[in-house]
Amino acid sequence: MKQPSPAIFAFAATIAACDSDPAREPLPPRDQCVLAVVASDFSSTAVSLLTSDGSLCAPDIITSGSRPPGLLTALSGDVVLPSEPDPAGLLHVLDRYPNGVVTTVDPTTSEVLAQLAVGTLSDPHDIAFIDGPPSILLTRMEYTDPSTTTQGSDLLRVPFATSDTTRVDLTAYADRPRIPGQPDYDPMPDRFARATNRLWVGLTHLTSDFKRAAPGRALALDPTTLAVTHTLDLAPLQNCGTIAASAADAGLWVVCSGLFRANPSGPQIAFSGLAWLAPALPAGSAASPTWLRRAADLHPEDVEARPLGFTLAALDDEHAIVVALGDLATDLPDRLLLVSRRAGTVVSIAESRAAYEFGAVLPRPNERLILVADGNPYDPRVRRFTWPTATDPIEELDPVDISPSGLPPRHLAVFR
Repeated sequence: MKQPSPAIFAFAATIAACDSDPAREPLPPRDQCVLAVVASDFSSTAVSLLTSDGSLCAPDIITSGSRPPGLLTALSGDVVLPSEPDPAGLLHVLDRYPNGVVTTVDPTTSEVLAQLAVGTLSDPHDIAFIDGPPSILLTRMEYTDPSTTTQGSDLLRVPFATSDTTRVDLTAYADRPRIPGQPDYDPMPDRFARATNRLWVGLTHLTSDFKRAAPGRALALDPTTLAVTHTLDLAPLQNCGTIAASAADAGLWVVCSGLFRANPSGPQIAFSGLAWLAPALPAGSAASPTWLRRAADLHPEDVEARPLGFTLAALDDEHAIVVALGDLATDLPDRLLLVSRRAGTVVSIAESRAAYEFGAVLPRPNERLILVADGNPYDPRVRRFTWPTATDPIEELDPVDISPSGLPPRHLAVFR
């Protein structure tokens, strides 16, 4: 099994897994744990493991209360998982803002193998695993402050065999020039996806104060050299950091949320939407989406239109699942939507109980299931739905309780 280099990481002692509830059914062996779920109330965090169908496999293998000697920091309340699994089968946990730390865990033993500090306040958002030499590649979303040594809004390559990190500066792909009296736009890279034989990264493309947004953008990189080969412009959409490959390393889905703060350009929903890029890329560096719809056009007739959140699940080249955001002021819940781009239909799958509760949606095509992190604080669970077919509607199955801590689930990912 590949192990992180001691030249880069600070190794730590073992964290014992929490004892299982004796009232529960016996848990599966650890080799059946293939999914990870992050539960958090934005103050404390617990990470549990699930089987391929979303059933509980190993509860709370690491939590904010886990502090063995040698750890750089305990988990904060802002934690996510990589969008792709580690080829070595290790579990990596990204502790975003303000910690800026990646924690590596052996999922078989719950042992914390390493922690990597990637810059205080750097806000790491995702990991891709690349070759030549074998490395992890991180997105660091925090903007670069020219008045200090703080670096961000970039990609950071960390080889496993050496301590020679490489920064991939992305500032050239943000809009210029400076608006008088306003900060520059920053790339602020978010999530990775592999499609069209490229490694793609979505840019949120905001100003450092989050008060202005430039047109949505994604970059295609050569996965070996990390050179940018294509730029995908998504105007008029904004804040397009979440992307996902559609199927078989083919097309690319992108969801855009618009600007959450007051937008000088207009209401948030006007700049929120969903786009799809066909497999074929143009010969030049610029690419345009094959299909793009604003959020105002992505809702069933009996549902009030609203902006889309950061959640995106690509089922195939035709279907994607997104979350239409609720509204705390008007008691509107989140709504899970199935979008069929060729058919031109949008189907409402489910509602949350309140706004801003639906987290990650994880497609499980082999199991014919869709898993949804439902962050309701009073009934935290992973909800499960059947896979859509041409003849059968999506149906909801029994949910799964995932953490003895009772923390609400926020993020789901495949780790091996």
